[in-house]
Amino acid sequence: MNPAKQDFFLEKHVFKMMEIETASACEVNCFMEADCVSYNLKPQQNGKLLCELSDSDHANNRQDLRYKEGTVYKSFKNRCSSMLCPSTKRCQTGFTRKGYRCVCANGLLGENCTEGPPSMQVVPDIIETVEGRNVTVMCNVTGNPKPDRIIWKRSDGILSSARTITREGNLTILNITTKDNGFYVCTATNPWGTKSSSVLLRVYSALKFVIKPPSNVTVMAYKAVDLRCSASSDLKPTILWMYDGTFSLPSGASVDSLNALIILSANISHSGTYTCKATDAFSSIQTSVTLHVKYPETCSKVKANIIDVSGDYLIDPDGVLGEDPFPVYCNMTDKGGVGVTVVGHDSENRTQVIGYEEPGEYSLNVHYRSASISQLKALTEASNNCQQFIKYECFHARFIESGYSWWVSRDGQNMTYWGGANLITGGCACGLTRSCAIVTDDRSLKCNCDKNDNNWREDSGFLTIKSHLPVKQLRFGDTGQINEKGYHTLGKLECYDQGADKIENMKTRISPTGKMNEKISAFSQIVYWCPKSEIGHHVQNHKSATRVKNHKSSSWVQNHKSATRDQNHISAVSVQNHIALTSFLIPFSLFFFNEQLIFRYKTMCGYSWWVSRDGQNMTYWGGKLTNWWLCMWFNWIVRR
Repeated sequence: MNPAKQDFFLEKHVFKMMEIETASACEVNCFMEADCVSYNLKPQQNGKLLCELSDSDHANNRQDLRYKEGTVYKSFKNRCSSMLCPSTKRCQTGFTRKGYRCVCANGLLGENCTEGPPSMQVVPDIIETVEGRNVTVMCNVTGNPKPDRIIWKRSDGILSSARTITREGNLTILNITTKDNGFYVCTATNPWGTKSSSVLLRVYSALKFVIKPPSNVTVMAYKAVDLRCSASSDLKPTILWMYDGTFSLPSGASVDSLNALIILSANISHSGTYTCKATDAFSSIQTSVTLHVKYPETCSKVKANIIDVSGDYLIDPDGVLGEDPFPVYCNMTDKGGVGVTVVGHDSENRTQVIGYEEPGEYSLNVHYRSASISQLKALTEASNNCQQFIKYECFHARFIESGYSWWVSRDGQNMTYWGGANLITGGCACGLTRSCAIVTDDRSLKCNCDKNDNNWREDSGFLTIKSHLPVKQLRFGDTGQINEKGYHTLGKLECYDQGADKIENMKTRISPTGKMNEKISAFSQIVYWCPKSEIGHHVQNHKSATRVKNHKSSSWVQNHKSATRDQNHISAVSVQNHIALTSFLIPFSLFFFNEQLIFRYKTMCGYSWWVSRDGQNMTYWGGKLTNWWLCMWFNWIVRR
């Protein structure tokens, strides 16, 4: 024991304090404490002493020795200042006559200080995850001797053996659910003791879609699109929309406050794949929808389904698998307001034809704006009616009937009929109305311009046969002389659906010659209108319109001319009336039929024929083509 130092004390190394009655009691306590090297005595107001035990002395920490009146500092001789113990042990002063002893360090036990209770660490100590996953927790255990038992338990219950696996101290929970929330404890035991460590498991509900858009959506152009998408989980998910793999949406598409993708007016730029991606702190999910923007086939469909305002629109007559959509002008007031599709071209202006003498020498290709011929073909096929105005003004220039002019259809065919006429009659509109310029008293032309005189004349009208439209090319000639010239005008292509300019079936009075004071008087006809062919059919009744059965005797072969049916009265209308009518109209035919099991009425054998208006025996039958002037509304005779 070193001598005491009055009025001094050692600070910063006190590890234990106590009140005592006498100074010797403090010395005894220091001797009994394994780590006590010195002590301080401090008088208290109650007359007792405060004993402070220190694990160091002033020899090693002179800077910590402080002056204070009334205090006493005293130290033992420190036997542990030298390396007296092996590395696995530490030196303690006192307890023995040597003044020190060697004890196991760092909690080690055993004779050689190499053993001890288990030490462990659970990694990680907090796990956060979502439903449906598998979770593995590692319990790292060490000890000497090695722990003979490692157990996992749930703090508030027993582990489910069906969904848990323990192997080498690790715990795996399969297909985890929110019911697996809580603390899990790993316990290890060896002969020196037991240690435990825990992990907190937090399980959140899995991220899932509450509302998913359909995988495919087809929407009419100019209509609004509303694609809703929402997701839920215990964590607040965020919703993002992507377009064709990027987060940049096309112009006109936006996401509202409810995470719905909104397109106010769909167009072709909005077609593509949209992906709704939901993300929370642990996972992300996504779903995709392919948007097809379908354009209306015609302006009639625009009017019926979208809007009734005239303007420029995109249409797609043959759908997404056909030709591309193309722009047109929709006239919503023409043709009774059914919605007329109008396509312009580069040759609409009145254009002079001069200096081209040979037939068809003048050639003009027509180019339609923003549409190909195949696209316009699809338009005509999708429409009930199509028309294109065409006009030729001529001065001493021969025309169609003379073979100098024609127009070319979309399929490249030369067409020798003009606006207002048709393929069967040929010629021009005036030819149908018998109003063309007269050449001689007994013959009229089919077109005015074929008069070929020194007067300005005109042939014009609408081309209405859909399968020929649009006009692809114009060809003219006979304008090579100084006094020969012409002007052509070609209107826009116009198409519309049924309902515009509809003509009902009607009974009316007609005058085939166009002159009410002729000897051939006007008479009543029923006209049936055929929308598809755009032709009015004149129907005249007669007394033999009913089905007639002929079966006399088996001697019909020998007396094959014995049965005659003479129909001289056709509803009080003269044969002259019908001659005039058939001369004016397009070809007509009278339908004959026979329902014998074996067709014995063979015209080729001379057993049957019909008689024309001129009294000629005709040996061809219905369905065989002949010259159009042979068609009739007249007396007919069936013989057998």
